[in-house]
Amino acid sequence: MRTSVRTQIRTAMRTAMRTRTRHSTCRSSGRAASQLLALVLVLATPWAVSAQPSAADTLVHVGANVNEPSERSITAALGRVSPGGRIVVSAGVYREPTLVVQRSVRIEGRPGAVLDGEGERALLVVNADSVQIRGLTFRNTGASHVEDRAAVRLFESSGCVIEDNLFTKTFFALHLQRVHGCIVRRNRLEGMAGTQSTTGNGVHLWSSSDVLVEDNEIVGHRDGIYFEFARAAVARRNRVSNSLRYGLHFMFSDSCAYEDNRFVANRSGVAVMYARNVAITGNLFSEARNSASYGLLLKEINDSRVTGNLFT
Repeated sequence: MRTSVRTQIRTAMRTAMRTRTRHSTCRSSGRAASQLLALVLVLATPWAVSAQPSAADTLVHVGANVNEPSERSITAALGRVSPGGRIVVSAGVYREPTLVVQRSVRIEGRPGAVLDGEGERALLVVNADSVQIRGLTFRNTGASHVEDRAAVRLFESSGCVIEDNLFTKTFFALHLQRVHGCIVRRNRLEGMAGTQSTTGNGVHLWSSSDVLVEDNEIVGHRDGIYFEFARAAVARRNRVSNSLRYGLHFMFSDSCAYEDNRFVANRSGVAVMYARNVAITGNLFSEARNSASYGLLLKEINDSRVTGNLFT
């Protein structure tokens, strides 16, 4: 089909040139030019130049010695998989430029599948709805003082799921910006060694709504969980420990709930500020014993409920 269209374009181009050479009427020249333009537009239309994605294109394997259809890189798989398709990443260490996801897709890692930033870059950026990422290890983003460098960044997305992954030696582990209806579940997040200025937050949520953060293990970040300008977000059953600043830090975030979390040995405890309609229930606040620490710091919150929590 592609060859036929290109043949038609060449024919139209010859026709246009002959028309121009013979100084034909403007009407004939206009018809030839219109024909050429129309065919160029058809060639640029994906469905016109290739067949619809086959069933096989909905499943792409990544790695050596895997079943067809397969690719050696995740970058190539993202270019090949059809919208709504699935990428399965085999065991191995993948050192690729920052991956960008711009279509709905599921990315699933087999045990031992690792994305490594070599201390130089972010690993994965998602700017699409209904993306799911599971079973991968993200490591070695390196620190940055000019960007909020994250292992996984989601922006202007909805309905995404990030679950059952390992993040280790990452600046920001997960950075969610202007997202809606996303889930962050059952991940383990291990921060970088250093100071507050040389490590970022574990789960960083900004200007987003209806996000669920649950059952994550978050260790050694600047702030374990950080919410700012969030609405109707829920953090529950997370364990956050050894944060260099706050285990939970949120500001200007209304109608949120923090339930059954365990905040242990975070340097400055937990801070909740400038919010309305907040529910803080059933949490454990423990071992916040720095000289400037709080078990729970509340500042300018209104119409909120703090019940059933344990401070030790």
